[in-house]
Amino acid sequence: MSDEKIYLYPQNKPRHSWKALGYYQILGERITYIRRHELLDIVIITILAVICNADTWEDIEAFGQGREKWLKQYLELPNGIPSQDTFARVFSILDSQAFQGCFLTWIEDIRVVTKKEVIAIDGKTVRRAHGKDERPIHIINAFATENGLTLGQLSVDRKTNEIRVIPDLLDTLMIEGCIITIDAMGCQGWIVKKIIENKGDYVLAVKGNQERLRSDIEHIFSKEDPSFDYIITEEHAHGRDEVRECFMTTDLSLYETLIGEAYECCQDC
Repeated sequence: MSDEKIYLYPQNKPRHSWKALGYYQILGERITYIRRHELLDIVIITILAVICNADTWEDIEAFGQGREKWLKQYLELPNGIPSQDTFARVFSILDSQAFQGCFLTWIEDIRVVTKKEVIAIDGKTVRRAHGKDERPIHIINAFATENGLTLGQLSVDRKTNEIRVIPDLLDTLMIEGCIITIDAMGCQGWIVKKIIENKGDYVLAVKGNQERLRSDIEHIFSKEDPSFDYIITEEHAHGRDEVRECFMTTDLSLYETLIGEAYECCQDC
């Protein structure tokens, strides 16, 4: 049993509830005559327990024991709640990448896609998630702001590799018609190309890592132009007054003109 591998893959008929995990087929070289628990029961109990802040296999077993009557309305549980050792053993042999794929497919299924939904992509370093001589874990996260759901995440070796995995993360998401927001590190032409390929829109931050682009944008908006859209918001948050101003234009010819002037200037030099 030590070499056993368990794989999951979704069928084509999603159901819009937390029970949607029930449409995952479960395959594996399992010995049926000594199997006491359904794999799907183990997976669902674990997910629910972790959502309720369970941190250990003991916590997950306790969660199931305390809610066994309720869980039986939705799960088979032929021999009651599995033991903590069973939970630990099953997840130790579960194919983690296959499980992640199924889990993200389920999240996409229960997610309600709203028009022009904002998906924020950001990197976070997990605090205390490292040993004495190890680097902390850094994770790239895709968060659907309207639904309050994490749609996907990938870990990277270090923060400087963050932009390298953003296209991989985008490929796991359904972003058609959505607005992708990324901080200044993601302001790269090849990342924009990936978003467009997946039929999404984007809002990117421009800072010092794109010095020429930032300078050009500041030059365009330094001029008063009645065609610019403008909005200002004022609010009190985090113990301070915050004022935000936003200028917007859809006239790309302004930037094209600026590039042309810069080219002519170089030709005259």
